[in-house]
Amino acid sequence: MALLLLFRITLMPVLLLLLQPVMTHGASYPNNGSPMGINLAGIRYWSTELVFKDLFKHAQPWASQEKGKPYGKGPPLALTPQGWIRWLQPGQSADTLVCRGSGRYPAGRYLLRYQGNGEITIKYDAQLSTSRHGAVSHPPAMDLIDLLSGTGQTNLRDQKKASASEKITEIPFSVVHPSSRGLGLVVTRVDDIDPLHHIEILPEAFREDHYTQPFQPEFISRWARFKVIRFMDWMETNNSKISRWAERPTVGMQTQGSSRGVALSYMITLANTLHADPWFCMPHLADDDYVQQFAQTVADTLNPDLKIYIEYSNETWNYQFEQAAYCRQKGVAMGLGNDPVQAGLLYYTQRALEMFSIWDKVFHPHNKKRLVRVLASQFGNPWTARQLFADPGTTRNVDALAIAPYFGMALSSASPTIELSPGRVVAKNALTLDQILDFLDKEIDANSALLREYAKLTAQWGVDLIAYEGGQHLVGTRGLENDEVLTWLFHQANRNPRMEDLYRKDLNSWKRAGGQLFVSFASMGQYNKWGSWGLLEHPMQDPETAPKYRAVMKYIDKNSNAD
Repeated sequence: MALLLLFRITLMPVLLLLLQPVMTHGASYPNNGSPMGINLAGIRYWSTELVFKDLFKHAQPWASQEKGKPYGKGPPLALTPQGWIRWLQPGQSADTLVCRGSGRYPAGRYLLRYQGNGEITIKYDAQLSTSRHGAVSHPPAMDLIDLLSGTGQTNLRDQKKASASEKITEIPFSVVHPSSRGLGLVVTRVDDIDPLHHIEILPEAFREDHYTQPFQPEFISRWARFKVIRFMDWMETNNSKISRWAERPTVGMQTQGSSRGVALSYMITLANTLHADPWFCMPHLADDDYVQQFAQTVADTLNPDLKIYIEYSNETWNYQFEQAAYCRQKGVAMGLGNDPVQAGLLYYTQRALEMFSIWDKVFHPHNKKRLVRVLASQFGNPWTARQLFADPGTTRNVDALAIAPYFGMALSSASPTIELSPGRVVAKNALTLDQILDFLDKEIDANSALLREYAKLTAQWGVDLIAYEGGQHLVGTRGLENDEVLTWLFHQANRNPRMEDLYRKDLNSWKRAGGQLFVSFASMGQYNKWGSWGLLEHPMQDPETAPKYRAVMKYIDKNSNAD
């Protein structure tokens, strides 16, 4: 049943993130010496990975509604720069969704909290669990801090205590049977002077500590063994529209699940919490000021024991992404290379080196050796790597070449058939699971020659060989994603116990060839026609039913070299 909640809130305790860098040299952490990193899946209202204790940080951006019109087709919403509703037109409403799609979120007692005046309905899986309404006293709380100021410095304003007269309204509700409907909020009125904002949806157990410890405990423990956290999807790197520092996402936004990505302060807090080296992907449109402000914030607030991997965008050779076309256009305009493809690669290198120089200047007094400056190339085409290092001087300013040694690429081609053996062509959707897994086994063997070639190249250039992504790559493309039989086969292959053996073989092949850090793609996600990327499918999954996750954890156990 939907619950209509009408109330006034005078003040809400606001977020304080503990970003003061703390020296931890010599301390023991679960990821000490770990050879693995993880690409965290992007945050969306339908994502199965629960990152924040405050579930509203995963919410869908507001959708405008008007009676008689299709979903989301109401008049444009008047929003603040952080995405909160300023006002509604007559007959207009706004709604948002949380934990939609899988039903894989915990049952239990929750709190809906927010600041301002208005009318809001919570619906779908929510059930009112008490008649308590209205403003209630809250323990003194720290005043709001926007940790990312316009100058890029950590902006720690006076930590003012909230007075005893300040109040916050908490509306308790229960989720008894989590379903694919998830939770929905509908706003039908907002006060023009004091509109609704800073909404939270919290499990009751996290009421007191979610400001200073914002992440779900299970999320922290799940990835505690991984030494590097790549934030490519958290930063919404692919097709990013961000060019200026003022456009960055911040902690006070309506959601951390928008196309702008996750606030830098959350990424730094997570790295500090896990004692994991962060891997940041600078937006391809970012100007020099953005890069400098970003680097300065990291220098000021990241644990000084940690390294920082820095990369310009992601897969700028991959023309399904806007950054590839951008690099090609810039390279051609600058007269780089003999053709548009080479021009794009040369521009990518040039801009990456400019970006590295900015980071170098910021970190010089902080120990520049903390930086791992990464160039990335297309695994299946070593020619792309050779273009990046065509200028011998490049090696002086680069620390690592990163590739993505996926297996299963042939099964992901646009062709509906595959040649299983010489002269034997079979429709992909007619394959058996064993045939798919056998084919993957052979592809891992075939990849080993490419790995050895890359190892020789990186040794020649004097840089490390690392993997920015990797794992299986079973997904339909160019229309084959709509083949339901093929999609089902790919999903079952990912769940098959033999996949653990394939991952173990692939990682061992990587190590034998001379590969170093391996950053798996990706952390968690519901399998669908667009792929089966997650090591885990949902947070409640028994690891014994997750062969990819088991293989990676066993590899960490066997290959960690803690000091």
